[in-house]
Amino acid sequence: GKTAISGEAFDQETVMKFKVSYVAKDRETKKNLEEAIRKNPMLGRLDVRQIRDIVNSMEPRTVAAGNQIIEEGTEGDELYISSEGSYEVSAHGKHLTSFSSWVVFGELALLYGCQR
Repeated sequence: GKTAISGEAFDQETVMKFKVSYVAKDRETKKNLEEAIRKNPMLGRLDVRQIRDIVNSMEPRTVAAGNQIIEEGTEGDELYISSEGSYEVSAHGKHLTSFSSWVVFGELALLYGCQR
């Protein structure tokens, strides 16, 4: 069979009410976040203003080594960008890949409104 993924449509009124929050960051952090977004196959297509809005609204989080950031099967309402450390990705208990600094993850569930 075939599978299709659809996104939720927003009317103009909803779009006009959307307000981007601002969280202060130093210049180097902003640059690294913007580059990580541009390298991402899905988000890299956004225009400069959209990328800047995402970067400006992101807030830092510290996660202790060994802690889970995203739980498989949960709803996705945030995306993440690694800033330091190393990360492992697994599904159904099987290791899939690893990555380190300045990589976007968690975006597919957010963009497509599907489970992680």
